[in-house]
Amino acid sequence: MAMEHGRGHGPFSGNFRFGMKVLVLCFVFSFLILQLALAYNEKKCDDAPSEVGPCKASFQMWRYIKEINACEEFIYGGCRGTRNLFDSEKDCIKQCLS
Repeated sequence: MAMEHGRGHGPFSGNFRFGMKVLVLCFVFSFLILQLALAYNEKKCDDAPSEVGPCKASFQMWRYIKEINACEEFIYGGCRGTRNLFDSEKDCIKQCLS
């Protein structure tokens, strides 16, 4: 069986072009996700401070209090919080005070 040039093998084959399209789509998707994450983080500190909430869990969390420009520790019940909710004082300070 004779091989045809330009079909099925090499850098210009259909598989290579498909792979490049997938790679480009992955980069674009990753970039969009990063932009959404950055936009989400920018607004966390502007949200009203999270409250304990109606759930019965007991998580030690941190929130930013705009009026005093400080991070405050509180017990979070596990539901109905705002985005102004941080796992650690360090995260709160990094997002809201630096």
